[in-house]
This record gives sequence, structure tokens and C-alpha cells, in this order.
Amino acid sequence: MAIKLTEQERMLLEKQKELKEICLQKYMDYANQTNNQQLKRLFNKYALQVQENIETIHQILNGELLDLSEIIDYNQKDDNLDYVQSSIMYCFFDY
Repeated sequence: MAIKLTEQERMLLEKQKELKEICLQKYMDYANQTNNQQLKRLFNKYALQVQENIETIHQILNGELLDLSEIIDYNQKDDNLDYVQSSIMYCFFDY
């Protein structure tokens, strides 16, 4: 059974997807701009993780995720990365 979203949930997910797409573009831009290989790897790693987040949101919006445990397991795996990403975004990047 697909996840049934309210209009507000759908709107919030669309907004989250837009913000993640901005972050993805910034991570890719910064990875391309730096000459520091360690930083480049870090930005590319974050870009990949954000892309996976965007794909998950897309799947939710399209009713492709059938089980909430898929989302919960995915989010628990990435709690530390999300915290680091949030810290970097708020400290160094502006929307």
C-alpha cells in the first residue's frame, strides 16, 4: 500500500526537494571549484548523499515507497551525515 500524503505533506516534501536540489548544486559547484582533493571528496560524498535524499523524496511523492520502514532505516543510517550537512550549510552557504 502506497503512502497517502495530505496536501500539506506533499507541499512540504516539494519544498524540501527544492532545497535539497539547491544544496546538491552547491556541493557539486564547490567540489568542482576546489583544488583540495580531501575537500573535493567530501563535497562529492555530500552531493551523492543529497542526491539519494532527493530520490527518496521523489519516490515518496510518486507513491513508489510502499513501506515506511524503508524511509526510517534510510534516515537512521544518515543521521550523522544530515547533522554535518546542516552544520556546513548553515555555517558556510547561503540560500
